[in-house]
Amino acid sequence: MHNIFKYILLVTAAYFITIGSGYAQVDNSESRSLNKKQRKAMHSRDSVLRSFNKADTSVNSQLQKLEQYSVTFNLIKNNLAAGLDTADISAIIPSTLRRINKIKELADAHRSSTLRYLFVLRDNLDHILDDLKGWQNDLDAVDDKLVQNQTDLVRFSKDSLILTTIPTDSVLRKTFFDRRKQLILTWTTVDSANRKNLYKINLLQNRVAIAYSSASDQDDQIDSKVKRFAQRAIAGEFGPIWDIDPQYNNIQTSIKGTVELNSTQLYYFIRKETTTHFIGLVFLVIVISWVVYNRQKVIRDHEDPEVIFTQANYIYKYPVLSALLVPVVIIPYFYDHPPVIFLECFFLTSLVFVLILVKRTLNANIFNALRKLFVLTIVYSASNLLIQITNIDRFVILFLAGACIFIAYNFNKKVTLTPTDYPKNTGFILRIFMGLQVLALICDISGRFSLAKIISITSVYNLWLSISLHFVVEIISQGLLLQFQSKKDADSLANWID
Repeated sequence: MHNIFKYILLVTAAYFITIGSGYAQVDNSESRSLNKKQRKAMHSRDSVLRSFNKADTSVNSQLQKLEQYSVTFNLIKNNLAAGLDTADISAIIPSTLRRINKIKELADAHRSSTLRYLFVLRDNLDHILDDLKGWQNDLDAVDDKLVQNQTDLVRFSKDSLILTTIPTDSVLRKTFFDRRKQLILTWTTVDSANRKNLYKINLLQNRVAIAYSSASDQDDQIDSKVKRFAQRAIAGEFGPIWDIDPQYNNIQTSIKGTVELNSTQLYYFIRKETTTHFIGLVFLVIVISWVVYNRQKVIRDHEDPEVIFTQANYIYKYPVLSALLVPVVIIPYFYDHPPVIFLECFFLTSLVFVLILVKRTLNANIFNALRKLFVLTIVYSASNLLIQITNIDRFVILFLAGACIFIAYNFNKKVTLTPTDYPKNTGFILRIFMGLQVLALICDISGRFSLAKIISITSVYNLWLSISLHFVVEIISQGLLLQFQSKKDADSLANWID
């Protein structure tokens, strides 16, 4: 019984083991089959994702490109909205063209123009040409910028990829189309505005180019007239002075034209040269402050200022007058082609200061001679402004040259008697001055009036200029002397210069 029971247990165990092994084999087979299906599905899904991602990357790239175009167009739009920096040129070019035509009329109208008048016209043309050249450079810069804008705009219109791309994904397609549509609208607006501005700039460039060409031609014509004038002046444009030509009895017309021309020229000059006026004013303040400060510093700090001031008598006795003379003589050189009326105002003002200093510091005979010469210089200055040759002006220059010779001759006799009482080379300078005036006298009598006027006025002006520069150099030297007398360190720059 016991053996039968053991046999049944063994058979039962063997049966279950056999069934379990069969189930295990079935399960393993099904598992392997499932894994193959899953791998195939995953591979298929990865292929779809990769394809989608590839398409998505392409669209994203195009979207980024749209954003770049958008930034560029908005930048152009903002720059155009700010306006082109050409308003001043547009406003002033009509008046410039009128001025050029007016100068042409004036140059052709006055057949008996003086050399000074031709120089005035040429100086005006030189200023106009400088302005036009600057405007051309400004307009070229604006034009280059607009051309670059147009290049960027054309690049978008030729970008076939951005204009023909159609995303497959519906969501991306809507986003892409919306942005592209908005960008096309912006491009249309900006392109139209840029083209209009290009057209305006090109028109303005043409007007400036026409004005520049006209001014250049007129400048060349005036240069030719100056050359012919020089040839005529040397050969003789008139007969002898006693041979009066009735066509030059136009003193009233000459005076009227002179007043109008110089008034207009001075008006435009004062308005235009604001910066230079300010620089001249600053220079005046600096010189006055420097002179007065050094004078007061020596008085305050030096133990015996009288000893120092014996070598700086101009600054010590006449500090304000000395400080005014220096800038009045130097400031006119700050300007480029200033009008003659402006130069003569500064020139005559400096002569007043010089006469005061001469009267208080030099020999009385020098002051008496220069006082008489100053009266003649005023007449010379008025004659120098005339824009037309007149018979009266010929006699005026003849009289002035004779008067200068008379004054210089009498003064030279006093210098010859006591040469030590006068500055060095005074006699030599007077003899040169008289020689030039005699030459002017001969030229005027023989019919070479323009040459006579140039020689006579140049000799008088340069005589005064030499005297003015003498005082200017003395005043600057005395100012430096006072500057170096202040307390300074042994290693300072002022001590090294001293």
